[in-house]
Order: sequence, then structure tokens, then C-alpha cells
Amino acid sequence: ALAGAASVLITRSIVRPLGDVMGAAEAVARGDLDRPVTVVERSEVGALAASMREMVKTLKGYVAAQREMHEAHDAGAMSHRMPAAQFPGAYGTMAEGVNALVQSHLDTNAAAIEFVGTYARGDLSRDFERLPGEKAKITAAIDAVKQSMLDTNAEVRRLVEGAVAGDFSLRGDTQRFEFA
Repeated sequence: ALAGAASVLITRSIVRPLGDVMGAAEAVARGDLDRPVTVVERSEVGALAASMREMVKTLKGYVAAQREMHEAHDAGAMSHRMPAAQFPGAYGTMAEGVNALVQSHLDTNAAAIEFVGTYARGDLSRDFERLPGEKAKITAAIDAVKQSMLDTNAEVRRLVEGAVAGDFSLRGDTQRFEFA
């Protein structure tokens, strides 16, 4: 009877903490980082619980860094990046990937802004690079700006050349243009 009681107590002392750690692992798998890992004993299960707490701490830090980057970008600090070096292993690799993705979008935006600025100064000699996939909308918009400016210039040139030739009856073709 004593051996049976001891067996039940030992089993409970292992199963209950292991169940708590498993519950915490399942919570993390669902994205719930707020479930506490309460096991603190000196055993393999306690060591597993300590590892779980460390993993949750790292994940919370990663989430906080992403949130901080989002808020910084919304506030106009587009150079803000996640501190990838602060995260171990795959977490650092993921942070580097997020930073690279953000930089890629910023590079595309900077190129588009530079081209629009060039066009605004009147230099319509170059075409914007052909972007792939959904980014092609950017290319199409910049091409449309260029074409509109070329059409406007051609219409003004037509009217000026007519006036130089003494033909003041020419009028601008308002149907070709929208707004201003």
C-alpha cells in the first residue's frame, strides 16, 4: 500500500508539472504568449519550464521589436529597423528578413520618388524600371505621369507652333486631358 501511495505521489509530482509545461507550449503554439509557465522545481521538467519561459521571453521581445518598428515607420522614422543581432538563431534570421523586406519596399519608393522628381523638373528622357507582380502598378502610375506630361507638352507645342505660324484659331483639345 505504501509503495502504491508513493507511486501515485511520484506520478502526480511529474504529471502535473509536465501538464502545465505542455499547456504553456500549446498556448505558445496558438500565439498566446501571456500564459505563465509556473513550474519552478529542480528537475528535468523544471528545466523544460525554464526553457519555455526563455522562449516566451524571446518571442515577446521579437513581437515588441516588430511593434516598435511599425510605430516608428508610422511616425515617419522609415530608417528604423528591428535589432536582429539581439535575437538568437532563427529569430535573428527572421528579423533580418523583415528588415530586408522593409528595405526593399523603401528602395522601390525612393526610386519612384526620384523618378517623379526628375519628371517634375522636365527630364522625361528615361523610363522607370519595369517592376514585377503587384509592384507593376507603380511602374504603370509613373508611366502614366510621364505620358500625361508628354501629351501636355505636345499639345502646348502644337498651339505655340500654330501661333508662331500666325494661326491663332487653334485651341487646346480639352477632351484629351482631365482636371487642370
